[in-house]
Amino acid sequence: MVKAEYSPTVNAGLLLRTRVVAAAFVLLAAGAAVQRVALGPSVEQGRVYTHYNNYVIFRDAFTHLRRGQDLYTPYPDEHWDLYKYSPTFAALMAPFAPLPDLIGLAVWDVLGAALLFLGISGLPLGTERSRMAMAWLLKVNDTFLASARDREDEAARPGDGSCC
Repeated sequence: MVKAEYSPTVNAGLLLRTRVVAAAFVLLAAGAAVQRVALGPSVEQGRVYTHYNNYVIFRDAFTHLRRGQDLYTPYPDEHWDLYKYSPTFAALMAPFAPLPDLIGLAVWDVLGAALLFLGISGLPLGTERSRMAMAWLLKVNDTFLASARDREDEAARPGDGSCC
């Protein structure tokens, strides 16, 4: 029998390198976008919605702002929730409005992941390794929270009486 040796120092050292953690953040974000688009549409009460409703709300808010429409009124033919942010945020979504959903959602998710990573890596706390360990913990936690939030969103859809 061949005995394989495991070196936690080498593996942990690799996983705590700044470039490895940054790459993981980008790949996980892009992968999440692809997954949500690949899930396809969801039909609720005869209306078709996406599995990335928040992005659709944000993206469409710019279009509503540009057309002079009320940002805060329901648009059930476009999405199943309400826009709750400032007109400035809607204007900042301008670059995403013309993009296909997959590209726009991937850029949006990667941008969010990059900002989180930059915030963590720039903290004036501990060593680089400890900040990268914190980044992994926060990213894993963020992934689980996103999964839970998506389940919550599914239960909150109109006409869906399911829970948990």
